[in-house]
Amino acid sequence: MLYETVELLYAYVNGIPAGSLTENGPYCLPVDAVQSIMERACEDVSRDDPAVRYYFGRYLFSQEPERATCIARNLAYNIMDVSAGTIAGDCEQLRRARQQQLLFNRDRCTAIDEYRLLYMENCDGGFVPLAQDIAKLGLGAEYSQMLLEQFSGYDRAIERLEAMLTPVAAKLEPLLQPWAEQAQPLAEAWRAYYLQPDFEEKWKKRVRFSEAQKPLKTIRIQLRYLHPKAGPGTLSEGAQVAFLHTGVAVPVEQRETDSFEPWEFQALRLLGSEARMRMLRAMLDKPMSARELTQMLDLHLGVVGRDIGNLFNAKLLTIEVVNGRSRYRTNVESLSILAKHLTQLEKFELF
Repeated sequence: MLYETVELLYAYVNGIPAGSLTENGPYCLPVDAVQSIMERACEDVSRDDPAVRYYFGRYLFSQEPERATCIARNLAYNIMDVSAGTIAGDCEQLRRARQQQLLFNRDRCTAIDEYRLLYMENCDGGFVPLAQDIAKLGLGAEYSQMLLEQFSGYDRAIERLEAMLTPVAAKLEPLLQPWAEQAQPLAEAWRAYYLQPDFEEKWKKRVRFSEAQKPLKTIRIQLRYLHPKAGPGTLSEGAQVAFLHTGVAVPVEQRETDSFEPWEFQALRLLGSEARMRMLRAMLDKPMSARELTQMLDLHLGVVGRDIGNLFNAKLLTIEVVNGRSRYRTNVESLSILAKHLTQLEKFELF
C-alpha cells in the first residue's frame, strides 16, 4: 500500500487527472473508478496544508522529456522492498534499510528520476557529504535544500510521511481489494513466467540488467494498480534477489507491435544530443559509472547522472554488476530495434 498511497496523494494534491493514473487493459481500473477512489480515500486531505504540499508538491526536474517528482516519492522509493502489509511496517523497513545504507557507505547519490534518488558505488571509499552529492544533481536550490533536510533526518521524515499516509491507506486498501482479486490470473501468469527454466535470462532482458558474477536466486513481484505501465524495482545486495512493483498494464509476454513503442519516441528525442551520443559511444566499449563518464568526457556529474537515468528509462542502457559494482552499458539490442523500425517506417501506424 505504500507506493499506491503515495501515487494517489501525489495525483490528488497536484490536481493530476484520474485518467493519468490508469490505462486500458483487462486488469486496469476504469477512469471513473480511479476518480471515485481518489475522492473517497483523500476526502480528509487538504491540498492547502503546507506539510502536504511540502511532501507531495510536484517538482519538474526535466523539461525534455518532461519528468517530475516529489519529496514523498523520493523518500518512499529510496529503497524498495516487498510490502510488510501495513504502512507502519513498510515505513519501518525504509528506516532500517536507510540505516544499512548509511552504515556501509557504499553508495553515492548520482542522479534522480521520477521516483527516487539513484545511487552508484562509492569508488574511492571515502566520506562525501550528502549535500555535495545533492548539489551535483542539477536541481533548483529550493528542492535541493528540501532533499538535504529530509535525507539528513530520514527517520523523522519517514515518521511525518507515515502520519500522512496511514489514514489515506486505511481507506484506499478496501477500495483496491476488489481489483486485486480480479487481477489474480495476472499474478499467476507472472508467477508461471518466472518459474520457467530460463527465468533469469527473461528477467535480465526485461529490466536490462546483467550480472557477471552471482546468479539471481529470487524474483519477487507485487502488482501495481496506479500508473500501471510502470515497473520500478530494486536489486538486493549481491544481486541475488530482485523486487519488481509491476503495473497491471505491463504485458507478461512482450511482442513486437505494429506501431512505435513510447520508449522509441523517447529514445529518438534523447539521441538528438551530442553529449548523450558521446556517452552512448563511450559505453559501447565497456560498462561505465556516471563518475567515470564525467571524468572521461569532461561533463558535469549532475547532467551525466540525469542523462543516464533518461537513457536507461528509454531502454538505451543496460545495467551490469561486476564484483558487486553497478555500471551502465549501451543497449545495442534497443538501438538495433530502433534502426530496424526506422528503415521499415512504411509499415507502422503513426497517427
